[in-house]
Amino acid sequence: MKWFCKNPSIAIIAKRGSGKTILCRSLLKYFFEEDNIPVGTIISPTDSLNQFYGKKFPDLFIHEKYSPTITQNLLYRQAEMKDKRTEKKKEGKKVDHRAVMLMDDCLGKAAECKKDENLSELLLNGRHYGVTYMITLQDPLGVGPLMRGNFDYVFILADDNFKNIQRIYDNYAGIFPTKESFAKTFSALTQDYGCMVLVNRGVRNDFFDKVFWFKADMKELEPDNFRSKPFIDYHRNNYEEEYKKKARRGVGMDVMMTKQKQNKTNFDIIKK
Repeated sequence: MKWFCKNPSIAIIAKRGSGKTILCRSLLKYFFEEDNIPVGTIISPTDSLNQFYGKKFPDLFIHEKYSPTITQNLLYRQAEMKDKRTEKKKEGKKVDHRAVMLMDDCLGKAAECKKDENLSELLLNGRHYGVTYMITLQDPLGVGPLMRGNFDYVFILADDNFKNIQRIYDNYAGIFPTKESFAKTFSALTQDYGCMVLVNRGVRNDFFDKVFWFKADMKELEPDNFRSKPFIDYHRNNYEEEYKKKARRGVGMDVMMTKQKQNKTNFDIIKK
């Protein structure tokens, strides 16, 4: 995954039971451990049931319900950090302002998502804010055509729904000359929880620069892959287990930014 561009936007198209969440966790591991992105937020309506992300990611930054406030505050946080980055640069210091946002199975509120201008801004211009944006889709047409055309990478897992396969071919797989060539390649790459990766950025004449195979390695998914000390410390000092039991919805960026303004807590990630 070292071939990723900076701050990519990524779509993961997958039906239930195809290995989608394992793939998401593998990508998060890469971004936090290898690419060293310091912070992130996850929106996952199902995490209260399976605790999939909660086992590896601070609960404080996991939201169970999508809200436009989340995207609004993420953009606010990024604008603040970009300003701090500029200030610290004058002092000869570096501030890593980057963040990851993952929306997993959030399109139950598709109508609300489509109206969220901040979400559109993240997808279309997230790289300029330092945001790596990921979204999972059970329906290949779950986002509009403008958004579909702006994903840098599309990860596609196995699907036996012929209509879905047709939609994927029509809307994402223009690199393939025929549907038959796509179907044959798709079937081969998605065996045994593998996935087809389509590169949707730049102009490349070579087919093999546009189509890749990837498979998440379960053995690599060790515990505690989130290593941003300021966010882990904030989670430990502010997360209430009793509140989780009453209404576990994750506080995340919005509360963190509010408290940061009130208490002037410094969340700079400075590399000397």
